[in-house]
Parts: sequence; structure tokens; C-alpha cells
Amino acid sequence: MAKKLEEILKAKGYTDEELTALNPMLENEKFRETLESEIANMEYLAEVGRQNSTEALRWRTEEAEPTLQKYMDEARVARAELAAKNEQLKFLQEQGLIKLEELQNAVPAKPTEAKTFDPKEHNLLTVDVLPQFADAQGQAIALVQDVAAEYQELFGKSLFSYVSPSTGKRGMVALREEAKAARSSDIYDFVSKKFNFPARREEITAKVAKEHDEKLLAQGYAKRVAEEANPSLRQPSISRLPFTAVKDSKGVMPWENAEERKAARVERVAQKALLGV
Repeated sequence: MAKKLEEILKAKGYTDEELTALNPMLENEKFRETLESEIANMEYLAEVGRQNSTEALRWRTEEAEPTLQKYMDEARVARAELAAKNEQLKFLQEQGLIKLEELQNAVPAKPTEAKTFDPKEHNLLTVDVLPQFADAQGQAIALVQDVAAEYQELFGKSLFSYVSPSTGKRGMVALREEAKAARSSDIYDFVSKKFNFPARREEITAKVAKEHDEKLLAQGYAKRVAEEANPSLRQPSISRLPFTAVKDSKGVMPWENAEERKAARVERVAQKALLGV
């Protein structure tokens, strides 16, 4: 499990009093997740380096050195056999059974061509594959950083906040172990499917579009209210309550006709009398 900030700071010599003074920062969840995520990523990269070193040491111990020792032993045996043959020939010459001068002047048989040594037959690495190996390591590191950044962008929190329910490990260390258990060679594809990146991206896009539409609607409503409340902004229209009254057929206003006003008063008095009001 990844170390907490407090554990790391204590390991670096921080006292309890100094940690208490740092509480405002340590209690900031965003600050804590950011640092712990970076620490987890560094631990992951260190773990990758250790595994690569272990594999290189295993290859040297189990493959390279035994193969080299094998060829050295074969060369030593060959030199011993050659020395023994020379001693036999010398003994035979001393006994008068052969003459070395005649053997040396004889036309030697055409030697068979030695087989070219192929490192691939012995699973040995060659210099030409080292750039490919280094490029693959760099690609893996860049991919891990991209996965963490995209998770942060989609969910608004650090990938270090993820905790494996089976191992209790956090962040990329936990996800890498899960990907290996699932026999997935593409860590980005594994994390994307696990957290459903495409669906989350569509959800964010839909939310942004909805907020944009609501903003436009609110702006339109505010504009309409402002136009209704402010005559200067209102659209021109025909007045529904004109100040100039319409004259009657005689060309005078109702209040200018004394006879009509008198008749109206009489009518009102008569109605009151008849209705008993």
C-alpha cells in the first residue's frame, strides 16, 4: 500500500510538532491527493525499474553467464584434446612409426566452415534491440501519466483515490496488478473500460450543452423582463388606452353636452327611487 504523507514526512525527520503546523495543508484533500498520486506514480516507476533490473540480473545469471561458461569450457576441452593429439603424434614419431614432416607437407583437407554464432538461438539480447526496449519503457511511462491525467479531467479527482477492494493498494500500482491478473497488455484500454471513460465523457458533454441552453434561456427571459419593465427597450406598439377620447355624433365630448348630463342625472335618481336604494 502506498505511503501516506505523514509517514513519508516522519521518515524524513519531521517531528509531531512540525506535522501539526502543516495540518492546514495536509487536511486539504486536493493537495493531499495530488502529492500522494505523484508519489504513487514514482513508486510505480521505481517498481518497474526494479523489475527490469531483476530481469536483467536473472538473464545474466541464468542465461548469459552459463552460455559463456559453456563456450569457454568447450574451448578448454578443445585445447586439451589438441595438446593430447600433439603428444601422441610426437610419441609415434619417436617410435619411427610416422614422419611429421610428411604429414605437415601433405595437402590439408578443406576445413568445414564454422557455423556463424546467432544470439537469437540462445535467447540473448543484442545491442540493436536496446533502443526498442528503451522506447517501450518511455512509452509505458507516458501512457501511465496520460491515463492519470484523463481520469483527473473526467472525474475531478486524482487516480490515487482509487483503492483496490482485493489488495487495498491504491492508484496505478493497484490498477496495473488488476490489468496483469486480467491478462490485459494495454493499461489504457483496461482503465478506460473499468471506469467507462466514453460514458463519462458523453455525460460531461451533455451537462455542458444543458447548462449552455439554460444560460441562453435565462438570458432571453431577463431580456424580455427588461424590455417589459423599461419603455425605452419595449417594442413599439399601438396604444390601447389613448388619452384623446372619441367624440359623439354631434361633435362634442360627453361632458360638454349639458342636456345629456341633466338627463343622466334624472335617470340615476329615477333608478334609485324605483329600486329603493
